[in-house]
Amino acid sequence: MRVSVDVRAPDRARLDSLVAALELDPDFRLEPVPMAERPLTALRDEIERRGLPVVELPSGAGHDAAVLAAAGVETAMLFVRSLNGGVSHSPQEESSEKDVELAVDVLTAALETLT
Repeated sequence: MRVSVDVRAPDRARLDSLVAALELDPDFRLEPVPMAERPLTALRDEIERRGLPVVELPSGAGHDAAVLAAAGVETAMLFVRSLNGGVSHSPQEESSEKDVELAVDVLTAALETLT
């Protein structure tokens, strides 16, 4: 039997530490890539402008954002809160229409400051 484990951390040192602590022997590794300060600042500023709390969540995501960042594209991620305990990439994933609309508005305003 083979079990796959997706282990994530915001930087290489913490990823190495986690892999060692879990006694894993990875056969595939995608390096953590930091998000770019310019788009992060644009998102942060727009959230603050709306009087909302800024919550930064290191993702360690290994999908499009990390691939773009690794290729030199200024990249940041904006997360929409989950209504069911953080279930993601699943048919059970659920966010409110109000939260999705807010995220679109924040993203639109942030992008306008970057152009």
